[in-house]
Amino acid sequence: MEALAAILVYSAMLSPLIALAAAIVVYLKFQGAPEGKRRSVILFSFGVLVVGLVAGWFGAAMGIGGFCSPQSGAQCGFAGIFFTGPASFSLAVVAYLYFWVKHGKAP
Repeated sequence: MEALAAILVYSAMLSPLIALAAAIVVYLKFQGAPEGKRRSVILFSFGVLVVGLVAGWFGAAMGIGGFCSPQSGAQCGFAGIFFTGPASFSLAVVAYLYFWVKHGKAP
């Protein structure tokens, strides 16, 4: 059981790097807009970072609130910081990429 928890935590910690690598690949593949104009890499990068950081912050806060109870130890907040925060960052970036590719702009 501890091995499964370790795998989940390590994969959640690495998921933002994978999501950012996916953002680079998606931008390079779909940088042309339907009208034939190129899309701005600055706006795309800003959108990815803002969406990811806001979702990561809320995910960490929700994880800390969910894992920390009056009976839990002093290190209960680490689950929010190292598990739910990075996982929510990655999910938000993937959702942003989906809407960006599907609609040709930010959601």
